[in-house]
Amino acid sequence: MGRITLFDLELPAVSLPLQPIANFALYLPGVNVTLDSEAAADLNQVFKVNVFAAGMPIRTATVTAVSKTRFLRSVVGLQAAKPVAERLHP
Repeated sequence: MGRITLFDLELPAVSLPLQPIANFALYLPGVNVTLDSEAAADLNQVFKVNVFAAGMPIRTATVTAVSKTRFLRSVVGLQAAKPVAERLHP
């Protein structure tokens, strides 16, 4: 088995170019993270269930890129969302 894409990322509406905030950081909140169709199929097959679906919401990410001596270092923070178990068994 090779690599598969786990998540799809949907960027919020933004105005380009992005404007840096303090210390030359770029801040992009509201990035939607959903389950990729191939990952959903593989998870259903591995766990012998039919509960994972393409586009299943995972979380909302906030991406911050901070400039450090000519290089950008990405720091990703995830905001709280309902755990998968709560979505499967409300």
